[in-house]
Amino acid sequence: MKNESFDILFVDDDADFAAGCMRWFQKNGHQVTHTTSGQDGISQCEKRDFDIAVLDWNLPGLSGLELVQRMRDVNPDTEIIVLTGEGTIENAVESMRRGVFDFLSKPFPMGELEGRCLRALDRRKLRKENTQLREVIDRNKRPVFKMIGESEPMKKVFRLIDRVAPTDNPVLIEGESGT
Repeated sequence: MKNESFDILFVDDDADFAAGCMRWFQKNGHQVTHTTSGQDGISQCEKRDFDIAVLDWNLPGLSGLELVQRMRDVNPDTEIIVLTGEGTIENAVESMRRGVFDFLSKPFPMGELEGRCLRALDRRKLRKENTQLREVIDRNKRPVFKMIGESEPMKKVFRLIDRVAPTDNPVLIEGESGT
């Protein structure tokens, strides 16, 4: 089974390490963008929707937590994996609390990182699918008598119906009679 391709952003100031990662991922058919600073990484996220961002925890200028939070603010759908040479349990726990998919200590086999990226991609897809299904459910939450209408006044009526339908309270309907 062929691995799925994904669009990945590497933010790491270690040029040799980043070059090795880029070669590995490009060789395996993935799109790779590399920056050496947190601010450049944020700028890239503002321009493009990456599937996955792999961030070094220790970058000049921004702390790892700051970078994670700012990337989350720019694009909450991008899955984030944090890499560090000096990982602590506290950093890993705080990262996970802020929505990081995984926290990996250097050094590691490249296949391990790719596997974690693929699992992150699966989670991203599940989240998108979940959002789409919720939208379908919300759209189909109409009364059994199937009222039709797309105009803003009709949408307002639908919202009112949705609000009062689950209650046992009497409802007063006013307006012109007719069709």
